[in-house]
Amino acid sequence: MEWISPVSTALGAVIGVGSTLLTDRFRWRRERAGQNLDVRRQMYADYTAALSRIRTALNECAQMNIPPGGALSKGA
Repeated sequence: MEWISPVSTALGAVIGVGSTLLTDRFRWRRERAGQNLDVRRQMYADYTAALSRIRTALNECAQMNIPPGGALSKGA
């Protein structure tokens, strides 16, 4: 019966280390998901800003008064 004490100590240590590793893994996954969400939000913001710049540029081009046969049709 002398082996019960060391075995129970070792089993407790394994359970403790295992639960710590599992908890750290879950925490890492949650933080990683948060980082991915932040990156995705930044990409969406950049895309929306680019669309806004393009829309403004196209609107300005549409408002220009270019005569027929003007500079744009000569390949410039």
